[in-house]
Amino acid sequence: MIVLTVVPVSREADFDEYGQFGYALEPEYTEEELHEMEAAESSRNQDILSNPRQFNTDWCSCTKCIVMPLLTECLCCHEFTLFDGNIELGECISDNIDFRTKKTNKEDVQDQISVKTNLPVSVNLCKQLNIKQSTNANPYISSCIKTGNTLVFTDFNNKRLIICNSDGTDIHHIPLSYEPRYITEIDSNTVAVSCILDKTILIINISTRSITSTIKTSGSCWGISYNDNNLYVVIDKSIIHVMDLTGKVIRTIPTPSDRIYDITVDRDRLVCIDETSIYCCSLDGKAMWTFEKDKFQDLTCVTTDNEGNVYVTNKSTHCNSCIR
Repeated sequence: MIVLTVVPVSREADFDEYGQFGYALEPEYTEEELHEMEAAESSRNQDILSNPRQFNTDWCSCTKCIVMPLLTECLCCHEFTLFDGNIELGECISDNIDFRTKKTNKEDVQDQISVKTNLPVSVNLCKQLNIKQSTNANPYISSCIKTGNTLVFTDFNNKRLIICNSDGTDIHHIPLSYEPRYITEIDSNTVAVSCILDKTILIINISTRSITSTIKTSGSCWGISYNDNNLYVVIDKSIIHVMDLTGKVIRTIPTPSDRIYDITVDRDRLVCIDETSIYCCSLDGKAMWTFEKDKFQDLTCVTTDNEGNVYVTNKSTHCNSCIR
């Protein structure tokens, strides 16, 4: 029996565990501006009317600060937020009367760029699917994807794909000649599957249940991700090949470690994992950030969502983790 767990993302970050704190960075003001702000605050019993930097992003390295961030999104441009009291989930920090600011200048902002901004997000079980299998099948589900209303699993031990509806019904299989390890969606009807031991990538139409093409790789192919008409494939855990759907290698990307297992490409960034770390890089391989935690000892798969969250699975602990 295959058990699939589905969890929603909670926006509440565990600040205490990870020691996150900070300061709201603002530009320096003229004496006239300060006088006007003090007068406004006095007339409203010191309540914060708005954040003066809301429409002043000259000091900032991005434009996202025009819209004040939420509590769990308060690290735009490596800024930090210093606050007292309780802030309700989803409340804008600048609207809270306990919010206090520390003024600084643009140069001071640049000094903060080394601060980590990865905030863990908690998840809660909302649904569990039990997908029935024959007693002698002994499946090893190494990876899975959801495309539309369809779930696709790679069954490594039995050399097949398992396909069903998102509610676990209408189960059928696509037999393969190789052991499938990782999978990525090309379109609603097509997936690409990496087969490590055979140095092979299979392009499979899940609607017709047929293999449309086979790509041979120069080394063992591990994690695989499709983005902008190209496949990003981890080769021998030590390099990433960017290839078209015919298998022609367009370019290569260096990996942040020599034991990379899985990869996912999300817009203009590449997220990959080894057994103990999560790495985020630009599409040319330049490191953007690295996340490590003691409990990460056997990471196996990685994916992202539309909100920018990164999800990893831990084979040893049977847990999923979400990093924002």
